[in-house]
Amino acid sequence: LFVAAAAMLLEHFTGALESYPKYGPALLGRGLSRDRLGDPYGALADYDAAVEQDAGIAERRYSRGVLRARLGRNREAREDLDAAIALDPRDVDAWVHRGALSAVEGDVAGAVRDFDRAVEIEPGDVRARGCLEDALEVAVEASTEPDRSAYAAHLRDVRHPRPAAPSAAPTRIEVAPWLAWSIAALGAASAATLVLLGPAYRLVRR
Repeated sequence: LFVAAAAMLLEHFTGALESYPKYGPALLGRGLSRDRLGDPYGALADYDAAVEQDAGIAERRYSRGVLRARLGRNREAREDLDAAIALDPRDVDAWVHRGALSAVEGDVAGAVRDFDRAVEIEPGDVRARGCLEDALEVAVEASTEPDRSAYAAHLRDVRHPRPAAPSAAPTRIEVAPWLAWSIAALGAASAATLVLLGPAYRLVRR
């Protein structure tokens, strides 16, 4: 059913682009459809075109960064995720995916920092908190004192957080029209953790 929907959307976005070849949302939507239908390089071409049309939109840099990471183009993926975070510093997904990328590259400390920031922005994000726990477990195994004790204490705090004060204003949640995809492996000298990110709808909190 989802594949059929993706094929229908691909046809729809392609038709829109015949009339408006540089319409960014259609490029982004067709890219997602192509990716879902097993054409990541076609998707990347659409994301490239969307970024070329306007590189100052965080979602475009984010989407391309996630796909580049999946394709093993880590340096370029980091450039896009750095840009996405600079454009929208409260995008939890961008922090999580950049943290996952750091983990893949063996920078566990960098992964912890980014996952920490994601949890700080949205304490209730289960995925971000799970990624942070996984990264901290790896950091505890891979580190020596005094860092090991510090990571272990941080892990205890994450697992047993203090109750947060109620928010004065409710948060409005919107579901973006595309999916976030990534897979990242956390590894260290004596431990390895696999973090699977998606498929799941992005929850964009305004």
